[in-house]
This record gives sequence, structure tokens and C-alpha cells, in this order.
Amino acid sequence: MEDSISFKRYIQICLKIFKISFDLRPLAIFGFFVGAAMEITASIASIFATAKLGALLAAFITTGQTDYIWLWLWVDVAALAVVGLGFLIMEYMKRILYFSFTRWAINSFLTTLCQIDLQDFYDNQIRNQINKIGGSYIWQMPNLAYACLDLIYAVLRFAAITIVVAQITWWLVPLIALFLVPSLIGESRLAKMQWFVWDSKGDFRHVFWGLEYIIKQAKGQMELRSTQASNFVLRKIDIMNREFYSEQENKYKKASRALVPTKLLEVAGTTIGSIVLLRQFLAHSISLERYFFLSGALLRVGSALNNVFGTLSRMQEGILFANGWLALTDLQPSIVDSKDAINLSATKPPQIEFKNVCI
Repeated sequence: MEDSISFKRYIQICLKIFKISFDLRPLAIFGFFVGAAMEITASIASIFATAKLGALLAAFITTGQTDYIWLWLWVDVAALAVVGLGFLIMEYMKRILYFSFTRWAINSFLTTLCQIDLQDFYDNQIRNQINKIGGSYIWQMPNLAYACLDLIYAVLRFAAITIVVAQITWWLVPLIALFLVPSLIGESRLAKMQWFVWDSKGDFRHVFWGLEYIIKQAKGQMELRSTQASNFVLRKIDIMNREFYSEQENKYKKASRALVPTKLLEVAGTTIGSIVLLRQFLAHSISLERYFFLSGALLRVGSALNNVFGTLSRMQEGILFANGWLALTDLQPSIVDSKDAINLSATKPPQIEFKNVCI
């Protein structure tokens, strides 16, 4: 299996997963977008209401006027309630999709195993691929469908907040994105490093699944206990797992050290934006109300963009998994059922003839 995939392939896999999701539960997908629209719109409304309330409270200190203070308070509370309702709708629809996607994943994988050629099971690469996918496909594929929806929501939310923040200065959002790129690259490498430990330890995992199967069966337990081999098998499994997960842990530690400076860079873009915005207010270029509104949006644009990049990073393992999944399910068997096959009688045995046979 490849140790990386192109951006084009990345997008193709995401679109494939989204299409499957829509084909399975179109109403759930529609409901998810309704919830996303509610949450995004209400979030911006809450930022605006908070800014209005802050400006009115500042004016109250000097003038003593309380006009509209309570109105904007209740607007803010109502917006937060809609935000919560939007999140609830999104999570409900994703969970509904999860059940259908899990059932589809099980049927698709097992059907593939029943269709591919028997010799493929003895091919080391395909066998490793089957073991790798078979160990976690029941939750990996539905989780990737989850992540695809989360990515779409994160992009929509970022786009909406960007429209607001762009009012400060046009170059601010690209600058924030630039400071977040190192984190995306570092986390992507981390996911790839851990995932491809599988390829170097494929034979170990194949043996592990075989031994695990024996331990799970009553017949296997009878043989293990009658030969007093239980401790030997358990030690064998422990040794293999210790080596496998130790390598996972070491690669994780090595890659995680490189993430520390990238996380510090993430706050640099927001800090620069805060300085620019404060200077505009001190120069009387914007009002206090507008300052509160833009500063609230600025604090959220960094988290919104980080959410986009974070979702992309979390999807790395799922995308790599799906790439292997699709490579396996796209295998075309050389032996297929003929369309014009003759139906055999259930009561009369078939006649078998040997013609032109020689030794």
C-alpha cells in the first residue's frame, strides 16, 4: 500500500464517502445541513448581540441609560439556545447515518471477501490488506463518514466567520491560515507514521488474528488446555503486541515533539490581528460596538480554521484506511459467474463428460 496519497485522491475519497452517505440516508444529510446552518447563523448572531450588549453597558456607565440592554441580552440567550439546538440536530443526524453506514460497511467488506479470487488470499500484500482492514473496518468507515460531515461543517463555519473578519483587513485570514499550516503538516505526518507500522508488521498481525481466533473458540480452548499451551500462546501474543505497539508509541513520541513549536505558531496570527484591530479602535476608526464584534469574530476565526485543519489531520488515518478499503473492494475477480449459466436440477444429478482427454 502507498505511504501517501495525493490531494486529488484525498478529495476523491471524501466525495466517494459523502456520496455513499447521501445514498444511504439522504434525509439525515439534509437534516445535518439544516442543523449546521442554524448553528453557524446563531453563532454570528450571538457575537453581534454580545458586542451590542457590551457597547450598551459601556454607555450605561457614563450616561446611565438602559435602553435595549435587556433586549440584546435576550437576543444573545436566544442565539445560544439555537446554537445548542443546531449542534443537537447535527449529532442526531450523524448518529442515524452511523448505523446505516456500519451496516453497509459490513455487507460491502464481507461481500468482497466472497467474490475475490481464492489465490488472492495467499498473496502477501492482499492478505496484509485484508487483515489491516478487517481489524477495524466496522468503526473506521463510519467514523470517516462522520469526519467528512464535520469537515464540510468546519469549512462552512470558517467561511461565514471569514466574511466578518475580512472587514478588519483583507490579509489577516490568509496570515492566520499560514501560521496553521505547520500544524497540519506535522499532524498529517504523525498519522501516516503510525498507520504504516502495519505494513512492516503485517505478518505479526496475521499471526495475532489467527491466535486470537483460536482463543475465542471453545474448541480452541479445549486444545490449548489439554496440551497446557495457553501460557505459551499468551506469551507469544504479548511479545508480538509489545513489539507492534512499542513501535507505534516510539513513532508517536518522535512526531509529537515536532508539534510543540507549530502549536505556538497558531496563536501568532490571532495576536497580529488583535493588535491591528486595537490600533484601529484607538485611532477612532471603528466604534466600541464594532470593536467588540470584530474582536469576538477574530477569536473565533482562528479556532474555526484550526477546526478545519484539525479535522483534516484527524481524517488522515481514515483516508489512508479508506484508500486501502477501496483498493480491496475494487479488485475484479478473474473467475465470475456466467450470465448464461445452466441451472442444475435439484433432484437429478448432473451429467459430467470428459472429451478429448489424454495422458
